[in-house]
Amino acid sequence: KNYLHLAEKNGAQVLRLTDDSVRVELAVPAELRQDYRFVPGQHLAVRTELDGVPVRRTYSICTPPSSGRLQVAVKALPGGAFSGRANHVLAAGDLLAVMTPAGRFGVRPDPSCAKRYVAVAAGSSTKGATGFGTRLLLRWLEEMA
Repeated sequence: KNYLHLAEKNGAQVLRLTDDSVRVELAVPAELRQDYRFVPGQHLAVRTELDGVPVRRTYSICTPPSSGRLQVAVKALPGGAFSGRANHVLAAGDLLAVMTPAGRFGVRPDPSCAKRYVAVAAGSSTKGATGFGTRLLLRWLEEMA
């Protein structure tokens, strides 16, 4: 099992985004950085125990790889097993069992289609689309420099 601490830098380890959602930043130790490399569109499975019952939930990574950060957004759902805890209990230094990034939902930029991408996303898929868009925009800006 890999356990990751919630990041403690700048007090932004659990950042309130809305009344019912937070962004959770995970601190990846140097010896695990290679294992936690990701591409836009991948997700993380978080495992924990709540009242003695094992719980596993999957969240899309919501930062681009170039950011050097590993973050997920968690929206509180009525009766949600983990989402309520993430929104109201998680704090700096807490330890979570986090599986390595997984998933193959992604986009491979085609140089012949530069500046001609369209993304349509709704609900939880907006996090992955944000990662794709950021990656494409940064690539385009690098080419313009």
